[in-house]
Amino acid sequence: MDDSRPDEALALPREPGAEVTEQPADPPGAGNNHSSITTNPLYEPGDLLIEGMPFAVTGELTADTRSPAGQHSSTSSSSPTGATKGYGGRTDLGTLDALGMFVTMTYEVNRLRSGGLSQACQFDPRVDGEQPTACVFDISSPALIVAAYERSDAFRGALAQLTVSGIDQQHPGCDVLTLRPEGERPIDRLIELKSSGEHARTQAMTWNEWKTAQTDDLRSHFYLYLVANLRSDLPDAPPFLRAVRDPYATIRAQEHIDRSTTRRVTLRVAEFEEAEHLELGVSSGVRSS
Repeated sequence: MDDSRPDEALALPREPGAEVTEQPADPPGAGNNHSSITTNPLYEPGDLLIEGMPFAVTGELTADTRSPAGQHSSTSSSSPTGATKGYGGRTDLGTLDALGMFVTMTYEVNRLRSGGLSQACQFDPRVDGEQPTACVFDISSPALIVAAYERSDAFRGALAQLTVSGIDQQHPGCDVLTLRPEGERPIDRLIELKSSGEHARTQAMTWNEWKTAQTDDLRSHFYLYLVANLRSDLPDAPPFLRAVRDPYATIRAQEHIDRSTTRRVTLRVAEFEEAEHLELGVSSGVRSS
């Protein structure tokens, strides 16, 4: 096992990669005056029922639109196709991301338990000491990775496996790591999470996320999770989680290089072959009119 560990001194912010049509609640320079800002209402975690079995859904990818695996178009652009300019939207992206993470972590624990790991639970960075039954890890920041490294032997083994595959320990290019501790290679899923208030047709991934998605010995474990319709004021738009395996091979993508040479990838997330889909229940009386 690789004894190297993430650097505790680093506390870098989470990389950008929010859903491209969502806009932050505060435009640049808005200051600290929030009294005049009305944000789009989002569900609370307790409003959502994350239960039941997912079913397979088919996307809009057809023989006419399918791109061969590994062949993606590249353009030079200051904004990716499908991006919304300006600050017309009023979505608190921090709250949106936290809600999407809650849905994903809960879904993963439920999935593992229904698959035979009855004691599976999510890692809790607030708890001191070893957490031997933790199987679902939020790895969206270096600080969370350090905490998991210190308190989970299974996580340390998985991180060593990722390092051998060339993945950066502090910035692995995904948000959630799910393990099945038995066996020599414990990694079950590497999950890149995209949360949105509505049902978006495109999502942006950073170049680091896209590199991890196309790593040869990890692609079969890499999933794109779309947690959408999280706004509580949208009638006839039930929230859902959709899991697309190996997005590098199954979702049409377009690479973009902006004027500052930052690379990103726009994914046409409606165009895929097959995905797991779970419609989330909503507690009665919580949907806004």
